[in-house]
Amino acid sequence: MQKMDPRRQAFLSYLSYFPVVEPAVNISSSSIQEISKINKALPYELLYEFVFTWRDEKELGEWIPAFSLPSQEAYVPVIIWELDLLSYKCILVSYDHSGHMISHVEIAHLTVDEAQGVNHQAAVIDEDGLIYAMQRGESDQQSESLSEVWQISSDGSIVLSID
Repeated sequence: MQKMDPRRQAFLSYLSYFPVVEPAVNISSSSIQEISKINKALPYELLYEFVFTWRDEKELGEWIPAFSLPSQEAYVPVIIWELDLLSYKCILVSYDHSGHMISHVEIAHLTVDEAQGVNHQAAVIDEDGLIYAMQRGESDQQSESLSEVWQISSDGSIVLSID
């Protein structure tokens, strides 16, 4: 019997914190409250190995695993919340099956800024894997508007959709 690669074993442990969810999925700033009640916090060792290699560690920051989307041939997509003093950021990350980050993008957030007020961005991931980001600022008196549409390509790269 072959022994499993330690990195692969650690990556499987990391993925175990992300329940698999089938699209369609709505993600907003209120999602973090529900997610944090259900999901366990990630151990620092896993954050260090699989998050802090591509994202800066923040002194007052916290990371909450949200969920993963179904694994694909070339990649595993996960959603993780980054909580900071005046902001929540929901980040879609794709990893190869060895745990190396391929691509990441912020798909939802709630930020508070003295100059710009409160800014919300929510996301919807549809059954076809398209990620629709809608943004609204409290200082604007306008309605929600579609900001961007993302998709994950077959190699795991997260790109703006041209359609």
